[in-house]
Amino acid sequence: MSEAHTESAAESNQRNAPSATRRQTLAFVGGLGGLGFTASHRTAAQRASESSEPTVDSSTEFSVAIFPDTQYYAQQDNGIFEQMGQWVADNKEQYNIQMFLHEGDIVQSYGSDNDAEWDVAQDAIGRMDDANIPTVLSLGNHDADNIRDPQTFRSRFPATRYKETKESNETILDWGTFEGYAENAYFLQEIHGEQFLFLTLEFGPRDAVLKWAGQLLETYAEATAFLVTHTYTYHDGTRTDANDNFAPNWYEGGGLPEGSNYNNGEQMWQSELRYHENLANVHSGHHITGSYVARRTAHAEGNRTTQMFMDYQTIDNGGDGWFRLLTVNTQTYNAEITTYSPYLDKWSDDKEESFKFNLYPNKKGA
Repeated sequence: MSEAHTESAAESNQRNAPSATRRQTLAFVGGLGGLGFTASHRTAAQRASESSEPTVDSSTEFSVAIFPDTQYYAQQDNGIFEQMGQWVADNKEQYNIQMFLHEGDIVQSYGSDNDAEWDVAQDAIGRMDDANIPTVLSLGNHDADNIRDPQTFRSRFPATRYKETKESNETILDWGTFEGYAENAYFLQEIHGEQFLFLTLEFGPRDAVLKWAGQLLETYAEATAFLVTHTYTYHDGTRTDANDNFAPNWYEGGGLPEGSNYNNGEQMWQSELRYHENLANVHSGHHITGSYVARRTAHAEGNRTTQMFMDYQTIDNGGDGWFRLLTVNTQTYNAEITTYSPYLDKWSDDKEESFKFNLYPNKKGA
């Protein structure tokens, strides 16, 4: 897929560094403690005995950190986004964290006139960059005034990040984009001798983008594939369709240009994704209802793709810092989802938030 490596002139500029001013300010006030956070002094064994904290055998297992919508952390500048990013960086070795995925709506106030929010996001995600954890970011509808031309997102998190990661991280075998932009991008990664494809697609992907994704899934058919995109699964566990609140069709003329070509979750599945048995997981957020929504869903028809939905933005402090770890055993392909908040220093024991499943039965014959 070498043609996917072509970068536009707009993307060729060096990635903006996370805000040094923010880093210096946090250091001056005593780090996150200066914002009201305190570190836990409990041991890992004590925490594990109290909750569903995972244990990870780094010789056969690895983890993927997955953040839901972080928009209110960025808007409120409450330190939680940075705390989440720092926790992932600090715990890279303990949980063998090899990849980071963001489900989109990185910021709240759209794309153009919210430098302070983007500074928060760059600071938080930059902490994982500093720890040499590859990061794959979805474009949310709040991350752009024009979803098909997200200039601020592209300048803050350009596709050159993927190239830089490939050069610095020996686990990355390949990378690429659609049309040179980071809202449609992938990493091919080798972990414990097995190949994994991590792919992000734009909000309501266009037909051409879906075709590109299908070609990737065919080219790397031996790789177990993970897809992250902002909207795919609705909060009731079904794939989104035109009748759902805040489906892509809601945004035509308001973020999506009039007459824009787009696909909701059900269209994505029926037209392309269901034909690829190596697609193991789809992760998404965006939709909200009640106090929170974070759930697994039944396997999709046609293969064993598992759809997972997560969004905490409506609870206290913009989500109380909850995010997921997906831990994979590369020998058995058994997998575990655990949900943690560094802000609360708590692992969830809710069955919708912490559970075990088989990632890819067709590969390992579960």
